[in-house]
Amino acid sequence: MTGNDEPEGHSSPDRVPTLIAWATDQAWLAEADRDRAEERFDRLAGDRELATALQASGYRGRNYDLFANEIAKYGWAVIRGWIYKGQIRGEVKRKGFGALEPEPARAR
Repeated sequence: MTGNDEPEGHSSPDRVPTLIAWATDQAWLAEADRDRAEERFDRLAGDRELATALQASGYRGRNYDLFANEIAKYGWAVIRGWIYKGQIRGEVKRKGFGALEPEPARAR
């Protein structure tokens, strides 16, 4: 076996890998994957419900204002992270918004 399917690290006292220990870990990983998929499905269902409600309100009102504020805070956090890490120019270019002017050289 290769990759993540190897039963290494699951040894009996005589250092022989035990299939039961390996299979138990594999089952646990599969269950964790299933849980993540269910969480994602639930989150997407909530997103659809929110989008429908915002559309029904004509994208106006208190719920829309709250939503717009949260999206703006998220976007600002992402952009600040790009600036902090020095990757804003690359992200702007990668996203197809054109290139920014080169950063001026700093005086030492």
